[in-house]
Amino acid sequence: MTKVQTREKYMKLMNGMEIIESSLHSHLMEHLNAEIVLQTISDVNMVLDWIRSTFLYIRAIKNPSHYGFSANLDRYGIEAKLQELCLKNLNSLSSIDLISMDEDINVKATEAGRLMARYCVAFETMQLFSKITGTETLPDLVDLVSKSKEFRDIQLRVNEKRPLNTLNRDRNRTTIRFPLEGKIKTSEMKVNCLIQAQLSCISIQDFGLTQETAKIFRIGMRISKCLSEFLSQQPKTGFCAVLNSLILAKCFRAKLWENSPYVSKQIEKIGLTLSTAMVNAGLTSLSKIEQTNPRELELILNRHPPFGNQIRESVVHLPKYDINLEQLPRYSSATAEIVVKVTLLNQAQLLSRRTAPDHHYVSLIIGNSENGLVFLQKLTDSLLLKCGCWTKKIDVPKTSKGNDISVNLISSEYVGLDFQLKFPVYYSAAKTFGTEAPQNITDIPIGQRPPHFALKPQSGQCATTQRENASSAKEQDSASKRQCYHFCKNKSLCAHDCCKVGVAFGQKRSANHESSFSSYLEDLRSRSDILAHTPVKRLK
Repeated sequence: MTKVQTREKYMKLMNGMEIIESSLHSHLMEHLNAEIVLQTISDVNMVLDWIRSTFLYIRAIKNPSHYGFSANLDRYGIEAKLQELCLKNLNSLSSIDLISMDEDINVKATEAGRLMARYCVAFETMQLFSKITGTETLPDLVDLVSKSKEFRDIQLRVNEKRPLNTLNRDRNRTTIRFPLEGKIKTSEMKVNCLIQAQLSCISIQDFGLTQETAKIFRIGMRISKCLSEFLSQQPKTGFCAVLNSLILAKCFRAKLWENSPYVSKQIEKIGLTLSTAMVNAGLTSLSKIEQTNPRELELILNRHPPFGNQIRESVVHLPKYDINLEQLPRYSSATAEIVVKVTLLNQAQLLSRRTAPDHHYVSLIIGNSENGLVFLQKLTDSLLLKCGCWTKKIDVPKTSKGNDISVNLISSEYVGLDFQLKFPVYYSAAKTFGTEAPQNITDIPIGQRPPHFALKPQSGQCATTQRENASSAKEQDSASKRQCYHFCKNKSLCAHDCCKVGVAFGQKRSANHESSFSSYLEDLRSRSDILAHTPVKRLK
């Protein structure tokens, strides 16, 4: 059961003769952070009181050389060394904002520190999270998770290199989604390859690799969940990194890629073999499975009734979402107001039965063309079941690279329920200081206004001439106007006058333009030509 060299060690352990030493000093940062989150430690002076209650303190006094202390130190010297070690670890925690320390020696936990304690993540892993720039893609985040300290105990064996290299690159077999450069040489590359193989539904024949894959996913679920929440709480994190972290956390949960055709593997009683049969039959989405007859499902899966009805009912009672976006007609050159509405389409069906668990939720994430995170919100199914929909008004600032925004609805557990779309946002033109009016309007004095002429019925020729002149006047008026810049859907029914009539624009003046009085005389002559001649009475 063991080697000859370690036989004596285990015999002493069985007989109670082996002295057990503490390992708290090698994981002191994680424990200090947990105690600060629990408020057991609230200032630096309480650190020494806490360390005195540990097994590390007892063993350090009796065997100081095992922990790197001098054997000649007394109790006070060892306490000073332990306190110095704790202060060093506290400064390390504060360097990446896991805790906050003020000048009054008070210590408080931050949101990042609470996430570290909640998901039991190592300090080195949180250091990797803090180095994220915001432009990471999905393969970048998979590689980041593979480098976590939690996977350090996974070793790369010589006999495992051949099957791992086959999973990475092979012309005759299905390989992983994002192949690694070169051959598998490190344990980090091994973890990355096994993660992608499981998400791609590639069968792993080696029993040892299968066991390690299960262990990797147990650890990876909490690490990816911590990563997504950590990036969501950072104010300056890029949209791309947050979106891909949410997708990766869902992929670890479902053990599938977000675009995998093996969506049926998420249904109860469906494993890899039955899911492969459904993929071969063309059932690669949840909507296709829902539209398939239960008897046909039983023929594909080689199962007896009512197995097909059970599969179809499980898919029918999964939540189905829809997103509707509308821009409010309050245009500005800097921001735009967008109303987002998320609707639960099958609310009536989910009230009777739900396939998804009670804690299932979707994340609404909106980003702009400059990789900026505009909006992020979690929507639980219980909230949508109460009212059927959720509405929110969002201010979208203008960017220099483009006006399109990306709207994504990401499920927390299921592949195939996500919703993605692009929405164009419109902004008004920027106003510049000192611009002239669209048209110069000359105010006419009251005394010089032309008199009102009463119109009377005319002869046919005269009436035709008048209609032609009126139509020509309308054409001239329409030629001097343009459409407004409002983006109203129906301009004929809009309340804006400029949408119905148009906006006049200024015409370029000639070099030898006439005076205002001569232009007024020309206006009088044009009006007198249109109006009918007034009958003149002869005096007797």
